[in-house]
Amino acid sequence: MAGIWIIAETHEQTMELLNIGGQLASKTGTGISVLTVRPRDKAEEYAQFGADEIMLLAPLAAGQSLDAYIPVIADEAKAKDPDLILVSATAKGKDLAARLAARLDAGMCSSCQTINFDEGSKKFIMERLAYGGAGIQKITCTTRPAMATIPPKTFEAAAPAQKGSGNIRELPVPGPSAVKILEKKVREREAKDITEARVIACVGRGVDKKEDISLVRQLADALDGDIGCT
Repeated sequence: MAGIWIIAETHEQTMELLNIGGQLASKTGTGISVLTVRPRDKAEEYAQFGADEIMLLAPLAAGQSLDAYIPVIADEAKAKDPDLILVSATAKGKDLAARLAARLDAGMCSSCQTINFDEGSKKFIMERLAYGGAGIQKITCTTRPAMATIPPKTFEAAAPAQKGSGNIRELPVPGPSAVKILEKKVREREAKDITEARVIACVGRGVDKKEDISLVRQLADALDGDIGCT
C-alpha cells in the first residue's frame, strides 16, 4: 500500500488529520505524506508527529485561487498511487477535494465522522451523518485512491509520535488557473465562529418564534457553548 495523504488548509487542521492518518497508517502498515503550503523550516515539524514525507506546494501567484494546485496534486497522485487522501472539510477544502476526486475518478466520503480500515476487504470503511443527523451512512470506496473530507475538530490534534522519516521535497510550480481572484473582502461577523465551539445548542423546527431563541441561549450559556441553527 502506498500510504495516507493529508491536505489541510491550516496548521491546526493538519495536526488533526495527522492523528487519524497515523492511526490508519499503523493499521495498513504504510506511511503518512503531508501536502502543505508552509515554508520548509516550519513544515519540518510534521516529522515529529509521524509524517514520513512532506510535499511542499509552491506559493501561488497573486490572484491565483487554490484550484491551481489541483493539476499538480492530481499528477502526483497518479504517479505515487496513495491509498487514501484526507482533506479538511472547510469550504475551500471541500471544493478542492471534489475537483481532485473528479480528476482522479475517485470515490469520496464528504464530512466523514469516522474512518476505519477493514483487514478482510482491505478497504476503508467511512461513516457520515445522514438525514440531518437522524441516521448514519456507511460508505466504502471501491476506487483507488479512496478520499474523505474531515470536518475540523472531528479529531484531536496529533501528539508527538515516533518520528517519521520526514523526507521533504518540493512539488512543481502550478500553472495559471482559469479562476482569477479579483478582490477579497473580510466577512463581518456578529456571532462567534461555531467551528471553534465544543458545544453547540442548535435551533431548529422546534423553535416556533424568534422570542423562543432566548431559551436556547440560556441552555447554551449553561453548557458553556454557542448557538447554531439548521
